[in-house]
Amino acid sequence: MIVKINKSFQKAALCSVILTCSSVSQATTLYEYSSFVIDDASFTSIKAIDNYGQFVGDTNAGGVDAITYFVNQNQELNFLSAPLPSAPATLVWDLNDNQDIVGYFFTTPDFIEAEPYIYSNGNFILPELFPERDDIPDLEFSGINNNGQIVGFYFNQDFSDANGFFINQPNFSQIETIDLEPINIPNADKIFPWGINDQGNITGQFRDENGTQGFLLEGEQITTINFPGANLTRARGLNNNNQIVGVFNLPETGDTWRSFIWDNNSFLEIAFPGAVATLADNINDAGVIVGQYFDSEGNVKGFQATPIPEPSTILSTFVIITFLGLKGKLKL
Repeated sequence: MIVKINKSFQKAALCSVILTCSSVSQATTLYEYSSFVIDDASFTSIKAIDNYGQFVGDTNAGGVDAITYFVNQNQELNFLSAPLPSAPATLVWDLNDNQDIVGYFFTTPDFIEAEPYIYSNGNFILPELFPERDDIPDLEFSGINNNGQIVGFYFNQDFSDANGFFINQPNFSQIETIDLEPINIPNADKIFPWGINDQGNITGQFRDENGTQGFLLEGEQITTINFPGANLTRARGLNNNNQIVGVFNLPETGDTWRSFIWDNNSFLEIAFPGAVATLADNINDAGVIVGQYFDSEGNVKGFQATPIPEPSTILSTFVIITFLGLKGKLKL
């Protein structure tokens, strides 16, 4: 089903969010924020955006538990049907400029067991991986680049460990178990790769004795990414400029999610104006950030944050971004 989208996105120009950066130096960047909602949905997320401005996400519009949608260059909304008629929910993680989409779908009504999918040229491709093992309840494809390289992860039986992998196999219909190359991080027991760019650099998160940290993997070089003062950092998406977006928690805010962009070892907080929590998931080469936020009523809505060019300024302690207000509402 294709629905035409009204282009009147919810707009926000920039209001007062103060970021304490410890001793991290950074350049100020201003963003214009746009909210994306689908009528009759209590949650709408944006998971990824390509370099043409097309984006994908999940929603419960229409009374379903979860369904994946795709918005093309003409602002047309297209819902993807489930990979299997028996699948209770379908969710998405990433897309590339070729409109190849990766994600996962649940195979059991309790939403525990899941399998990966690739959506390419209008068709679902469902690689049968580990068919003889019953100790892998959940396997997901989480990132794809323009070369068709894929990253993903799978859990062990009790979900205590997660194993990340890389697939260098552009022929989607021929992906086999042997094509899954493990991503290894010393002393980590949970590894989640979330994004891969066209250079093959991979970003994600891992857990070790120091807690959950973000990472950037460039060949065999691993850079850890920890937002200053955070007790948990997850690096989610990256672009071809090695800019990374993700989420973090601060000890004083508990489980409240906050978001960041990391650029050349500098951090900047990303916060949708008035939101209770903001979760940034991906970024394209133009620096447009997408994700979702929680409003004061508990609804989940998608957002885009588009950078506004400003002269670079180095601040030692605080970055202040000013937002002026909200107006407009997207209608379908």
